[in-house]
Amino acid sequence: MSEFKVTIIGGGPGGYETAIRLNQYGIECLLIEEERVGGVCLNRGCIPTKALVKSAELYYEMSSASNYGLPSYKPELDYEQVFNRKNAIVEQLVNGIELIFRKRNIPILKDRAITISLENDKYLIQTAKGEQIETQYVVIATGSLPKSLPNIAIDEVNILSSTGMLNLSTLPESLAIVGGGVIGCEFASIMNSFGVQTSIIEFLPRILPSEDEEISKRLTVALKKAGIKIYTSTAVENIKEIAQRQQLSLSNGSTLTVDKVLLSVGRIPNCNLDWNQMELETEHNA
Repeated sequence: MSEFKVTIIGGGPGGYETAIRLNQYGIECLLIEEERVGGVCLNRGCIPTKALVKSAELYYEMSSASNYGLPSYKPELDYEQVFNRKNAIVEQLVNGIELIFRKRNIPILKDRAITISLENDKYLIQTAKGEQIETQYVVIATGSLPKSLPNIAIDEVNILSSTGMLNLSTLPESLAIVGGGVIGCEFASIMNSFGVQTSIIEFLPRILPSEDEEISKRLTVALKKAGIKIYTSTAVENIKEIAQRQQLSLSNGSTLTVDKVLLSVGRIPNCNLDWNQMELETEHNA
């Protein structure tokens, strides 16, 4: 059995930053992370998405050279190279964090915590591989997962989460994005810039429903001007696969047929730990 002052479960920005700061204060700690450090942000979220944003932005500007008084130019898109560049950026940043951990001798346990119990004023953590850790304090930094809908299951093949979208090494000809929040709108802009026929279906009356209404209006105009179709106050009732394409039945009575579907309807907490007769207090079910 190993013993630490603080044990952090989850190696995303919340977890690895906490571990580094504790180490700076001379506090002994352990980080438990099943995959690589960096979490969703570095591996499957912010960083790879922004790498695609830069490539899409540059491709669009090069394609619009004549608008800037430059000779007309139609660049040839090599999405495989865009994909590889995105992965290389992720790899470089994750390697950098892992190097910090090695230099500071901060231990990382590549495992999954499954149970936490309180024994003699200390916490006992058991992992999937049978490790036992005794610790005085526990930091839960397990992040979140993409949310699905009751009638639509994410398979990461044809119906994708943001993770599956980032793992596509080839572009579809057409894409329907279910959910017009920040993630949905960002991917819509990226894919449209790369020449993918893109549609957004939003259940609420406007896209970016949690943002300021003026921002929502301005973005709606910009996205429509770019050629993105936007359906608001519209629900997706079901999705059927027909001839290797996805047919979406919409609540307005119409259908939309595309190659791929991105389900972008929010995220839910990723915390499936067994608390062993303890209760975890949450706010707003999160």
